[in-house]
Amino acid sequence: MTNLDGLGMKVIDMGGKIGSASAMKMATLRLPKDIVLY
Repeated sequence: MTNLDGLGMKVIDMGGKIGSASAMKMATLRLPKDIVLY
C-alpha cells in the first residue's frame, strides 16, 4: 500500500490531470477487488 501511495503522489506532482486520475484510482485501490484488478 505504501509503495502505491508513493507512486500516486509522484504522478500527482508530475501532472495535475494525471494526478486527478491517479487519485480516483487510489480511492478504488482501497477496495480488495480493485486491488486485485490493479
